[in-house]
Amino acid sequence: MRKHVVCGILCFCLIVAVVASGCIGTPAEKKLIVGIGENYPPYGYPDTNGTYVGLDVESMQWIADQNGFDIAYTALPWTNIVDNVADGTVDIIYCGLTITPERSEIVDFSNPYLSVNIAVAVLPNSSLTKEDVLSGNASVTTQKGGTSYAWTEKNLNETGILGEGAFMPQATINDAFAMLADGTCDAVIYDEITVNSYVARGVAKKIGVIEVNDPYGVAVRKGDNETLQMINKGIADLQASSKWQELLDKYGVILS
Repeated sequence: MRKHVVCGILCFCLIVAVVASGCIGTPAEKKLIVGIGENYPPYGYPDTNGTYVGLDVESMQWIADQNGFDIAYTALPWTNIVDNVADGTVDIIYCGLTITPERSEIVDFSNPYLSVNIAVAVLPNSSLTKEDVLSGNASVTTQKGGTSYAWTEKNLNETGILGEGAFMPQATINDAFAMLADGTCDAVIYDEITVNSYVARGVAKKIGVIEVNDPYGVAVRKGDNETLQMINKGIADLQASSKWQELLDKYGVILS
């Protein structure tokens, strides 16, 4: 009788251990919800089929594949985008996000993976120069909520260099370039790598660069050190592999 009781207890413990193991999950069962911009080439944007592609989208997928976990993407408006990490809407933001002191009060950041300047773009047939735009002789657009917006607001709008109504920020950078295309504004001021992607399409030309060397990083929830360490290791592994240059070439990114 005692032997049966002992065997029963051992079997019960084994079952509990197996169930507990299943509840804890394996790395392959881990899933990260990754926030990206709604339309932010070349980092993350929908292709003609509506599937999100881009440098950061594929970088994140490579990291996930190497570390054995699943990911899902959520497209988010750019204004106050890091709040979506803090409130749990997404686990991380991986989409051309500048590391700033203000954002660092809300989220933790990975090590930088890119350093980016701001560029000025106009229509291909425009005679405007960078000096024309920065001296207020042109109307300007950009995307709301980003560091290019903050730079333009501080240096051109608040100073009065741009006339009343001459600064017309938009919800997405695609909307900003649409304004340029239809003649609603004269120039776009934005992240140089993104500007280059529109120049490559033949819809704009770059007329100058503003050197700011903005560091781009991945935003992670405050205190989530496990995810932060995994992302840092993943970025380091990616940039040490041939895949990194392959992705840079694929998306036309030239590092300065």
